[in-house]
Amino acid sequence: PAAASLLALAQRAMADHDGRSNCSEDAWCSKSTLHAFIVTAVLFSCAVVAICSESIADAIGLIGSVFGTLICLWWPHRIYSAVLGKLHGHRLATTLRVVLMTGTIVGMLAFLGQLSEVRQG
Repeated sequence: PAAASLLALAQRAMADHDGRSNCSEDAWCSKSTLHAFIVTAVLFSCAVVAICSESIADAIGLIGSVFGTLICLWWPHRIYSAVLGKLHGHRLATTLRVVLMTGTIVGMLAFLGQLSEVRQG
């Protein structure tokens, strides 16, 4: 499910403003290529965290926190900015975008802090 959500996020990020994909099926940004890239990045990240820490729980928790941040905060930020932000007033839209982006940044900073603690001890 996480890979599917990230794949949809990547496809949406590369789509035109009208929502149509600007990549052909044979291009580097095709669905199968993006899926392979996302799975490779996830496995590489898991391997790096596992090398830094002998505890499998640390590796699972750290990678899970990154995906949780992306799926729960970054993904809604992208959807809101693309679709719902146009339906709300400027102040409300800006406030929600700032809150979601701040949450994403705090989540990533927390991940980096935990990763540095795992590497140190």
